Amino acid sequence: MSDTVTVVSKLPHGLRLQLQEKFKTMEPVQGGSRPVERSRFTGKVVILKGAAAPIGAPLAHKVDNGFAFTHGVDADFWKSWLEQNKDHPAVERGMVYASDSENVAADHTKEYRNEMSGFEPVNPNKMPAEFSSIKTADEQPKQPVAA
Repeated sequence: MSDTVTVVSKLPHGLRLQLQEKFKTMEPVQGGSRPVERSRFTGKVVILKGAAAPIGAPLAHKVDNGFAFTHGVDADFWKSWLEQNKDHPAVERGMVYASDSENVAADHTKEYRNEMSGFEPVNPNKMPAEFSSIKTADEQPKQPVAA
């Protein structure tokens, strides 16, 4: 296995990854305290690149099929992060994926290109039925402008 992986992310804003460690502490409650287990961030931070850029600004990284590519993520870090976050919606839905082969990662982007991340812009022409009574600015009656 390679020492690094290529991570692809369909999230427009990218993602900040950091491992967590569990620790035991006492939680104050009425009449005393009780033992609880908590988590805290630890170690290095890995920033996944996002698939969006400000309007008119060029992207400084590779984006293909709506997925941004982040190269050189430590494979052991990724494996640990994935184990801690296997239930994260972005992981479960294939919006964040990693492989030690860029070609395999690229194949994943092709397979998931039509999946929605939930961060897409709203299309006013494809609104749910309950919003049908709301009119766009172009559909509103024109108001006379006071001189």
